[in-house]
Amino acid sequence: MLAETSRDVAHIIVGAGYAGCLLALLLKRAGYEVLVLEKAASNAITSGDRYFGIARETRILLQELGLWQQMQNQCTPIAAMHIHTPADPERAWLSLGQEDDYVIGCVIPAHLLHEVLRVAVADAGVVVLFETCIARLEQRTQRVEVTTDRGEIF
Repeated sequence: MLAETSRDVAHIIVGAGYAGCLLALLLKRAGYEVLVLEKAASNAITSGDRYFGIARETRILLQELGLWQQMQNQCTPIAAMHIHTPADPERAWLSLGQEDDYVIGCVIPAHLLHEVLRVAVADAGVVVLFETCIARLEQRTQRVEVTTDRGEIF
């Protein structure tokens, strides 16, 4: 176990997955100190055969963060969606799309999204503690104290 250390951090995010990395980037961009705790090793890779459908708003957010350009050529646009019910499979009860290539969203390889976000988090100076889990949370008067399984206190 590491020697017990203590330091103040404004925001702790549990998990360096897609949502955790995106939240860390947004908080850092807003000027907050951020720490990410991730139970997996730093070299853990998302499976190459998984894909995510991301909404138009997520694409816009990735563009605003300057990350979309690295991914856009490997994405498949979702230009239309027709949802059918089992009771009437011939008739769509909801149809969306057709206005622009990404009106609904796109499909992106999971490993690509994960890699781009992880690099952006590192480039932004966000500290990520890999192979670290929360051992204890304690409510204090003005804060929450987080103790990791490595003995670190935040």
